[in-house]
Amino acid sequence: MEQLCNQQINFLALNEDAILLRVSPQAYRRNLDCIVAIEPHPNKQLSVKLQNLDIDALPSGQCTDDYLTLYDGRTQAAQFLAGAPNQICGNRNVRTIPLADSYTTQRGYLTARFRSGPTNSIHRGFDMIISAFHLAPCKDNEYKCYNQRCIPENLRCSGFDHCGDRTPVCLLTNEAKAAVGVTAILILIAIIVIVAVCVWRKKRQTTFNDRVKQQKQRNHFEHSVAGESFKVKMNGQVH
Repeated sequence: MEQLCNQQINFLALNEDAILLRVSPQAYRRNLDCIVAIEPHPNKQLSVKLQNLDIDALPSGQCTDDYLTLYDGRTQAAQFLAGAPNQICGNRNVRTIPLADSYTTQRGYLTARFRSGPTNSIHRGFDMIISAFHLAPCKDNEYKCYNQRCIPENLRCSGFDHCGDRTPVCLLTNEAKAAVGVTAILILIAIIVIVAVCVWRKKRQTTFNDRVKQQKQRNHFEHSVAGESFKVKMNGQVH
């Protein structure tokens, strides 16, 4: 997010349907005042989901100089995003108000402002997933969420909750199901072939071992017969 400070992101111009704004993978910098405005595709709204929230806060849960604010519009003059705290801070141990699964813009545009004070921070900030959607009916190339939102198919298995309601969107399409079916059949055939080869080799080895055993028994028998004949012959010579 710091690289996008004071910029406007246009989903249509970028040919995107979602974006991840991340303050920092480590501790965020001090004295930040970062404002980013997001414009969705025409006739679409934005879903905002916060993850890994870690912004400095007092033990009471009150925000310090560090906080995130979300506005439902193009600028900070717009209303605060419905349902979201005016100042968002804290983490899983310290939080003022429990966060919802997601928040939704009513006017389409979203403005996010993150501020940090002069004190060095040991906190890492947040991840904010912003996704464009419209309400059902959905098109053929869209997925219908449980909450009746329509999102593009390419967001189904991205690893994020773009529906905003924890819908298990990473499901197989018909084409993927067919591919999985064909793959399963090929694997089954390969297993059958391997088992058949193993059984054949085992039978072959068993047959070979039986032949060797029979040959040994035959040799032993012939040796025994020869020995008895020799004894009889020697006894005859003695008499």
